[in-house]
Amino acid sequence: MTAIAPIAPAAEAAVDVSDVADLPVSKPYTAPPSQIWGWGVGRIAEFALIATFGQAMTIFTIGFGLNPAIVGTCTALPRLVDGVIDPIIGHWSDNTHTRWGRRKPFMIGGAFVGAFFLSILWWASPTWSPTTQFIYLGVIGLLTYLCYGAYAMAWNAVGYELSDDYHERSRISAIGGFFLAAAALGNSWIYWLALRPVFGGVVWGMRWIGLGVSLLIIVSAVATTMTTRERFTKSNRAHVKLWPAIRTAIRNRPFVILLLMKVTEIFGGRLVGGMSIYLGVYYTCRGDQDLASKIAGVSAVLGTVWNFAVLPFVKPASQWIGKRGALILGAALAFVSSLVTPFITLPEHPWWGLIPGLVITPLLVISGTVALAILPDICDVDELETGQRREGLFTSVQGFVAKLEISLAVALTGYLMVAASIDTTIGRRWDQLIDGKADAVPGFVAGEMGVYQFADAKPATFDRLTIDGGIEEVELSVSDESPTQGFRTVGMFRDGSQSMHHAFTFAPATGKYVRVKLIAGPGASKQITLDELELTSTQGIPPTGAAPIGLLSAGSKQVAAQPPQRVVNRLFWIVMVPGIVFSGLTLLTTIMFPLTEEKMLEVRRRLDEIRLANAAAGVPTDEVADEIVHQHPEVAAELRHQHPKRLDQDRP
Repeated sequence: MTAIAPIAPAAEAAVDVSDVADLPVSKPYTAPPSQIWGWGVGRIAEFALIATFGQAMTIFTIGFGLNPAIVGTCTALPRLVDGVIDPIIGHWSDNTHTRWGRRKPFMIGGAFVGAFFLSILWWASPTWSPTTQFIYLGVIGLLTYLCYGAYAMAWNAVGYELSDDYHERSRISAIGGFFLAAAALGNSWIYWLALRPVFGGVVWGMRWIGLGVSLLIIVSAVATTMTTRERFTKSNRAHVKLWPAIRTAIRNRPFVILLLMKVTEIFGGRLVGGMSIYLGVYYTCRGDQDLASKIAGVSAVLGTVWNFAVLPFVKPASQWIGKRGALILGAALAFVSSLVTPFITLPEHPWWGLIPGLVITPLLVISGTVALAILPDICDVDELETGQRREGLFTSVQGFVAKLEISLAVALTGYLMVAASIDTTIGRRWDQLIDGKADAVPGFVAGEMGVYQFADAKPATFDRLTIDGGIEEVELSVSDESPTQGFRTVGMFRDGSQSMHHAFTFAPATGKYVRVKLIAGPGASKQITLDELELTSTQGIPPTGAAPIGLLSAGSKQVAAQPPQRVVNRLFWIVMVPGIVFSGLTLLTTIMFPLTEEKMLEVRRRLDEIRLANAAAGVPTDEVADEIVHQHPEVAAELRHQHPKRLDQDRP
């Protein structure tokens, strides 16, 4: 494995280009602002392709009612297959030579075809069998991921070529982060938007949203392709086979440590993040999906605001603490946040979950953005050692590892949800009890709670509860505050008979929301089957035998449904413990990272010499070096005099 030590001067004293008066290369190359911002726009397509597909776990479980373990497995398989193919695509791109460049064909192809598959993903039907939905999701997901892998590899590789400056790369990364934050803001509201009544349901909502996102992906990719320029279109003329190239990459010590850091960071983050969706809905927000989606949206807004606010400070921070310091700072803050989170994740205060974002997000944004600028440094080290420009290979190998761990995290998330006994059909079951149909609804368990909002969100008065089904004891509560807060108990009612029809009367109760909690089923039964649930008022009914009006079936709607408390408590610890463990491991690996600013300055000096010498010898590799030699013939003559042989083989 290659260790990066201070680099000795070149074997035959290469010309010190920094001593040449007025030579542009005396200052590290950085692309014009129009190219940098044009490249940043492409981050929208890169994020939208993967993040919108990431909504499948929520939509296909809660919206379609599929088992989380099945959906988790199905969404993990495409990542695994794509991850295996990624290094092949990256190596192919590194060695591609077309008049459009090495990367742009992959960017355009990946964006256009990926947008198409993403748009049709949501047209699966909830009426299909689980097997059909599984196959559809798996096949379309695989094709979408292959396109994402090609686009993301090419887009990142173009970004690595935009600057040779150690700190300027951090600023370029921040510009990409600017567009990432904007895209993440929109993505965080997708589920909430899909729930709007105008779409007629979450499934139709995602279909229309998917079409809009696909169009945005195409526009973003085209804008980037038209505004950016590739520097190393003529490099890698001597072809290196795939497996030797991969072997060389994984012997690069800084790259291996970066991969280890990403393994603990991404696997832990995805595992905890995937389960946190359910924790937010069923624990923090007590089954209120609308509230959970609002909190997620506000959190994304805060993150976006902070991202925009700290953007000007990213480069100064890089100059102050360096990229290695940024890695350590970010990992330390994430570890502290994981230790604090269990104490502020409270159902009584669901909005407290925003506190970490308000306090430490600015520093996390800076450190995370600076850390993203590390891979270009690793590519420079590799070029100095091998003479090859392999941004595509390094990006795709890192992508392979990331997709492998994400796939495992997504699959494990589904199985952990099953282990926690989270039933994502709970909301649909409680909704079916007031739909006016006489169908039996199985699957209820003791301890579950369903919350209903009366028609037009106005208070209603009732004094009678009727339940058809196998229930023995229930608790009734009302609230005027919200679907999750301010409930006061109306009473606990028990019927030990074997009857399937239960009627309970009590003093009149009034509220905007009513909560029904199942205390116990018949005998030792764990599963409870119910047919119908209704609340009525007998006040003012004339003695003519007229039936009272049902309040739940007359325009009320189900607004929250929470699993038993023992289930959500188990979910709480399933989320919190991995968060602490993996953030701690990430901190340990960042401390091991070896590259410093001093080492990278020496790497850049050597690369400048070699690139200019190659250009002067008529061996084009870097378009910037070619232009310098063309514009300064005296430099070319001096280089040819000092280096009659090209320096392409001069490697430490």
